[in-house]
Amino acid sequence: MAVSRFDYALFGAALHDLESIESWFRREREYPEYRGLWKMRMELKLLRTFYTCAREWGSKYGFLEHEQDKHASPRVILMTIEDLVCKISNEAHSLCLASDHDYSLVLNMISGFRTTVRAMKRDVVKLSFMFSANSLEYRLVDMIPIVITNFLENLMDLLCCVNDEALLQLIEALVDKLKFFNNFIRFTRTQGVDFMQSKDLYSHVEFVAVKAARLIFMWGFYFRNDGELLAQVQLEKTQLLEKIKLVDPHIGQICVQLLTAAKLSGSSIILTSKKNGDIAAEFIDSLLCRLWGLFDYDSSFMISPKDQIQRLYEGLRFLRTILLQQYKVKELLDKIQYHLRLVVIDAGTIVCSISRNELKEGLAKEKDLLLFDLLKLIKYIKSRVAQEYLLTSSSSFPTTNELGFLDSLQEKLEQLSKCEADSVAFPKDCIHIFLENLLILRSFLNNIVHQRNQNVKLQTLWSRVMEVAYKAEIIIDYVAVGDRPDCYPMSFDAINEDINFIKTEALEIYDRMQPDIGGQKTTNSYSHMPSQVSTPILDEVVVGLDDEAETVIERLTRGTRQLDVVPIVGMAGQGKTTLAKRVYNDQLIMCHFHVRAWCCVSQGYQRLSLLLKILSDIMDKLPSQYLQMNEDDLAVVLYKQLKGNRYLIVLDDIWGIEAWNGMERSFPNDANGSRVLCTSRLHNLSSEFKQDCKAHPLRLLTDEESWALLQHKLFAKKACPPQLCALGKQIAESCKGLPLAVVVVAGFLATIQQYRWEEVARSLSSSVLSDNELCMNTFELSYRHLPDYLKPCFLYFGAFQEDQEIPIQRLALLWISEGFVQKTGAKSLEDAANEYLMDLIDRSLVMVSQQRSIGGVKTCQIHDLLHEFVIRKAKEESFLHILRGYDELYTFTAPYNPYRLGIYADAMAFKKSRLFCPHLRCLLFFSKTPFALEQKHDFSFMFRIFKLLKVLDLGDYDLGQSFPLEVVLLVHLRYLVIQCSVKSIPSAICKLSRLETFQLKGATTCVALPNTIWMMKELRHLSIASSRCSFGFIFPTDDLERYPDLSQLGSCILVIDCCNGQSFAKILAKLPNIRRLKCVYASKEDIPVHCHKEIVLDRLSRLQSLRMARFWAFKLDFPVNLRKLTLSSNKQQWSEISEIAKLPNLEVLKLLNRSFVGKEWEVTEGAFPKLRFLKLEDLEIVRWTASGDDFPPLEKLVLCSCRMLEEVPSCLGDIPTIEMIEIRSCHKSAVNSVKQIQEEQMDLGNKGLKVVIH
Repeated sequence: MAVSRFDYALFGAALHDLESIESWFRREREYPEYRGLWKMRMELKLLRTFYTCAREWGSKYGFLEHEQDKHASPRVILMTIEDLVCKISNEAHSLCLASDHDYSLVLNMISGFRTTVRAMKRDVVKLSFMFSANSLEYRLVDMIPIVITNFLENLMDLLCCVNDEALLQLIEALVDKLKFFNNFIRFTRTQGVDFMQSKDLYSHVEFVAVKAARLIFMWGFYFRNDGELLAQVQLEKTQLLEKIKLVDPHIGQICVQLLTAAKLSGSSIILTSKKNGDIAAEFIDSLLCRLWGLFDYDSSFMISPKDQIQRLYEGLRFLRTILLQQYKVKELLDKIQYHLRLVVIDAGTIVCSISRNELKEGLAKEKDLLLFDLLKLIKYIKSRVAQEYLLTSSSSFPTTNELGFLDSLQEKLEQLSKCEADSVAFPKDCIHIFLENLLILRSFLNNIVHQRNQNVKLQTLWSRVMEVAYKAEIIIDYVAVGDRPDCYPMSFDAINEDINFIKTEALEIYDRMQPDIGGQKTTNSYSHMPSQVSTPILDEVVVGLDDEAETVIERLTRGTRQLDVVPIVGMAGQGKTTLAKRVYNDQLIMCHFHVRAWCCVSQGYQRLSLLLKILSDIMDKLPSQYLQMNEDDLAVVLYKQLKGNRYLIVLDDIWGIEAWNGMERSFPNDANGSRVLCTSRLHNLSSEFKQDCKAHPLRLLTDEESWALLQHKLFAKKACPPQLCALGKQIAESCKGLPLAVVVVAGFLATIQQYRWEEVARSLSSSVLSDNELCMNTFELSYRHLPDYLKPCFLYFGAFQEDQEIPIQRLALLWISEGFVQKTGAKSLEDAANEYLMDLIDRSLVMVSQQRSIGGVKTCQIHDLLHEFVIRKAKEESFLHILRGYDELYTFTAPYNPYRLGIYADAMAFKKSRLFCPHLRCLLFFSKTPFALEQKHDFSFMFRIFKLLKVLDLGDYDLGQSFPLEVVLLVHLRYLVIQCSVKSIPSAICKLSRLETFQLKGATTCVALPNTIWMMKELRHLSIASSRCSFGFIFPTDDLERYPDLSQLGSCILVIDCCNGQSFAKILAKLPNIRRLKCVYASKEDIPVHCHKEIVLDRLSRLQSLRMARFWAFKLDFPVNLRKLTLSSNKQQWSEISEIAKLPNLEVLKLLNRSFVGKEWEVTEGAFPKLRFLKLEDLEIVRWTASGDDFPPLEKLVLCSCRMLEEVPSCLGDIPTIEMIEIRSCHKSAVNSVKQIQEEQMDLGNKGLKVVIH
């Protein structure tokens, strides 16, 4: 054979070196062409696979003896590949050893490789059709796993570069099939199954492998214009599809026979060795893949084996995890290895033999018994692991606000009992019986709420009530999606028997404990302390750190003119971010630096997000095309934006040097005194920034400063009552100088009666704790004393990313959809949710990160240490589980059927993990790839499996250009956020009759709603989230009289067709309670010139906030109760603003982007009687005149990009309420006029006016 002396390992060495070179150039912003190296590695792996196949199959079938011509014979092709690999291996290794990478040499290497491959790849593809699979020989058995491993690498590469949807599905199926064969063969060989027993399976595997090889080479070396090859590709695809069905009865039968032989062999091979344990885990993974294929095909077919199959799936995930992490439980696994081996073999037998027909009609008796015994064995193994490693078997049902859940279940049962008898799948009397018993038990639980934690019997009874209540809800909700109630292991009749038995036991306990219960109830009430806690704003000044701020400011403004890094380091909760915020907003800093930007890094570092955040801070308006750029191109943009400017960049909460390495090259060093200010918990990180970099260690508060901060938080400017001073000082000292601990304790003290301060003081000083433990104990104390209805609202913050600023509207809509918010009196649910949030803020558990124009909360967040506590507590109470990346998704096993999941991973990782949680109620996705940079994804499998979802937010996962019709299977949905580029919403959306919030992301045009939208009576919020604000929903206008009003709809983005004024008026009439409205003008090409140019909105009596865009030269009539108005691109004359000036309740006015045109704005006397906030942005105004009677209550004025404005009216400085004037990117004369206003006010003794100039 011609290839006898070639060292096959050179393939691996060359690939390793190429990957190293690629990684180096990937980090270099100047060299985005690293993609060429990735393509080169992909093609080199294809050549490796071809070489392996040609050597083995060629020598076996005389392939190498075939001579097409002297230039394209198999022997010549293989020798060419050998020479190429030797050459690339030498060149790549030399480049790796070089101290300085010469990019021209890399380009020459890539070019030479491409030239050689281009010359041979057509012959490689054609020669692959000569591969055949006949009469497998024993000596080739060891080659099969090697070839399959190579195939899998090639197929995964193809997934990244193939756009053909059908081919993508074929490749994914082929990957699963090849993995199964590979893992099955490896596992059975470890269990004593020999080649002769497996010969039939090997023959089938080789046949599929040959077909796979052809497909890989045809698409890996793709010729778009070669009609002959394209036709062959289509033929191979069709043939291969028939051979890779995941559940092939004939192959399944062969696999069962081999597993039976393995079981009978009595092999003593130990599964718990590292190598064999990994092999067994990979085999289990293939079994899970097969089960997933059954679930994905149709999740509704399972009747009698439904629960058993689900538990088998969950049990196999558990076994796979402990085998992969066997170093943690090695001693136990050695003891139970016989049982472990039996479970894996029997699980394989069931999964390989089960068919879809059996799942529809029921398992055969012998299979059913085998499955029953298998589940018992899995349960035994899990219990042994739990016992020996002290693992608590937590309930899969949430234990947060359990009484609140019973109330919501009661409401659901009452609604169900009012239905017609033939409209439900179980008799009404069953519902009535359960409801009566539930009401009795609800009253009982309310009476023992303070005693249950001190009494094991009461706690057990409480848990039993909650378990049966949750099971009842599951059955009821499955019936609503069309599943039969007899497909569950527990029928509703059995649940009624269970709850009746619990009720009898509860009444007996109540009779015996009634005196104790009565006494307990009188001693546990509490009321709010008669004081007011100051609202914690994110940049609030920490008491006593003036000296620290001065030191940091001096380091930023003085010293070397070279670019320098100033790290503030200290423990969690010490006030690093607060100090950095104070410095960042200091007037001296704002004047000293031309450009400032702030970004929070956190543990979930994403370079792309940081680049965009910095760019958005330093630019007036972030161009939409930036959102579509990759991180390397954005790094170049940032570098150019900073070049030549003296800048200050704050990198808050850095957890490792990786973030700095990824950002450093975007920060130019122009020797002009630019600075980077960092905050971190890691004291040794400064030396990694720069060799001579000196950290600024933040000191702790003194006892006196801690006491001053506690008083400030509790009493503001008032004095502490004398009788509390001693206790207050003791509590402050117990906080060990940690500002966060002081603030949280203050929030708790404000909610309890004063006589309980002594109890808090004892609790905090009772033991010696580390600083971190002290904070966690303080959080636990505050959490334990939260009202039950606030606990789920607080734990919900754990779903969001650390340090993420959360819009309160999004938070409120989620809380409402989850059922956390209860309506009281005449208040709306939105108002009630806002009160809940303010309560958490008053308790110092939540911080305000951004305020609205006139106060109030726009976005909020929690401290990163509180975030750690919330995630831990949410998991402990089975309220919420957070899974980050593929590894956590892949190994997630507990609890069985979680209630809520937050997923931080890309879409491919989620799909590959095959997470199966059919009882899941809330699924929130936070893509690791920001914005719409991922490929399109098919999530239809998810809609068929997670049928009980109430909340679904797919984040930035792009579903393509069609609305996923499978989503209407989720009839319990109340909150839905999806991203897809569609022109209309299908009429079947009305099947989501409970939907309250619907947000569509990724729209590229206005979106038409169907007539059936009027049937969705629970809708509260309709919006389109797009990089452009000019898109909205087009409401249907046909037969409006037939449909009911959308009386719950409170906020919406509406497209207005001004050609049909009557229809528009009718649409508005059907939205009687709209409070927040954005109106978008229909595209110009749809609007004839003769259209009626008047928009009448004065009938919207509840409207408070209105935004109108692109209504060029329209007459606008506004409702008198309007409080906030934003106008953009309307091009009205300044004379028409007089009607707006008369609005009696208007408090916020934003005039943006040529909303008014003309050189002069003369404000009429007495205008804007209640206006508190005024923003003018991107207007052509030159002269602005006003009198002392205008804007009487104005508090804040913002001017941005009004480059022609000559001056700001000086009379604005005389307004008694004015607090701030902010000016950015305006003419120098306007800036000077603002400075003059400030000077005049200071001369008059008014030092409260703050002027911010950017």
